[in-house]
Amino acid sequence: MMRKLRTVSLFSFAVLVIGAVGAWYATDAVNTPRQRYSIDLAIAKEALSALSWIAYENGYYEEEGVYAAVSTFPSGKRGLKESFSVGKSDVLATADVTITLHSFQTDDFVILGTVGTADNGPRIVARKDHGITRSSDLAGKRIATQKGSAVHFFLHNFLTKHGLTTDDVQLSFKKAEKFVQELIDGEIDAFSMREPYVSMAKSALGDNVIVLSEPGIYQKMYNLIIKRNLLEDSPGLADALLRALLKAERFAEDHPLEAQKLVADFLEIDLETMKKVWATQILRVSLDQSLLLGLEDQARWAIQNGLTDRTAVPNYLDLIHLDALRNVKPSLVTVLD
Repeated sequence: MMRKLRTVSLFSFAVLVIGAVGAWYATDAVNTPRQRYSIDLAIAKEALSALSWIAYENGYYEEEGVYAAVSTFPSGKRGLKESFSVGKSDVLATADVTITLHSFQTDDFVILGTVGTADNGPRIVARKDHGITRSSDLAGKRIATQKGSAVHFFLHNFLTKHGLTTDDVQLSFKKAEKFVQELIDGEIDAFSMREPYVSMAKSALGDNVIVLSEPGIYQKMYNLIIKRNLLEDSPGLADALLRALLKAERFAEDHPLEAQKLVADFLEIDLETMKKVWATQILRVSLDQSLLLGLEDQARWAIQNGLTDRTAVPNYLDLIHLDALRNVKPSLVTVLD
């Protein structure tokens, strides 16, 4: 009987010791700081930047050890031109068309993942009193857009869909923040753009505005890009960024109203407008084969329309970094390599 008790006591003691050691290791693991990364992050004031903004505002980047100094820009193209391409920022989410045009100039960056898609984001906003009440009325009219951007590509597709070309309109290229005021002042008849500029024009001109849309002619894909040298010098950074964005994705799914309020405040638009925009987009982290096909299609458009001196479509597989998302959640990667 005493031998049995001693055996039980020794066993219990061993369990306690193992448990204590395990607890020590667990506590030590919790208290051990993650690898710390410091980055400069550019965020465009666009609804498809939602996951980037949510990850920043909710502290998900810091939870993953990423400490970001954030700068904001009216559009992804402006963020790339004024910050990313000149070395002021390391990471940026921007539209596929912007990435396509940038790829003709340099390969010093890679795509980590798509963070949002929309097939009805860009619109044509026009003045009714300038004789525009339907798509065909755009012929001969003064239309502004951002050169070499998603809204430029959309305008090309929109005109083609309705039997027109850019030669059939008076096309001008302007900064995004100028569109609304120039439409109000009558200096242009229409512009091709997205929110929040569409709602700003509607608020300013009321019933005198017509918004022309064409769902399905262009699926806009917003993608996170990172400097290639930073990716190589900071092992684990890409994984950490993607984990933070996946947390933002879950927050947007589980708390849509809170997420919409957060992004509406960022874009400086009212919540009801944000809800309508939210319903037209998919905020999901992925690397889909359609991204590769889209980039190639846009590259051909850029070459044919003289937006680049290059004559060959780049190999976009070289610009898509598959490993990080495969590390974090492999089921999200469907790009064929």
